[in-house]
Amino acid sequence: MQITKNGAVTKTVTVAITVSEVITYNGLSYQTAQSATGRVWLDRNIGASRVCTAFDDSACYGGYYQWGKGVNDDFTVTSAVDWRTDDNDGAIRSALWADSTSGTICPVGYRVPTQGEVDAERNTWDFSVGAFASPLKFGVAGYRQSTSTGGIERPGRTAFYFITTVLGGGSSVVSLSFSGSTEITSSGNHRSRGYLVRCIQSTITLLQLQSSP
Repeated sequence: MQITKNGAVTKTVTVAITVSEVITYNGLSYQTAQSATGRVWLDRNIGASRVCTAFDDSACYGGYYQWGKGVNDDFTVTSAVDWRTDDNDGAIRSALWADSTSGTICPVGYRVPTQGEVDAERNTWDFSVGAFASPLKFGVAGYRQSTSTGGIERPGRTAFYFITTVLGGGSSVVSLSFSGSTEITSSGNHRSRGYLVRCIQSTITLLQLQSSP
């Protein structure tokens, strides 16, 4: 924007305008948030009623999903074994969660991130406090244990987010995890547990590329 006086330009001001899209998915409204890497994500976890207002805000936790399940599937974990037996290497479910056109676990146009995308984000954070302080407002919801009770473990202390990357023969999948002042890592975990899901926009626009560091 240029400021003029008597027809002459006296000052040039750059104005940044952020537009957050409202997305309705499975009965809930989501908006978007642009991270420090320039990528656009949903502003909250799948199934969450609001953006985190505090690090341990229970209203922002969302659903705890077994790896590869859809948003309308039963996400109550009551077994220590994998919920699907015809996909031992995880290829089918990884492809489904990576498909931004399916609407399986993310709105159309969004998908579950890869390990590379998650690693790029976590490298901009300073432990879990930084994860919440970031534009993505990650909270610590714990996880749903794969036991007969399906209880929630470590809420308010740790967080585990599933991503699409599988390890080895596929019995383990990569997740983003962080707690307290512990280093944020992406490591393998069993896919029968119930973890959180946060979706990333599939398309990288020119504006996002220009805003990336």
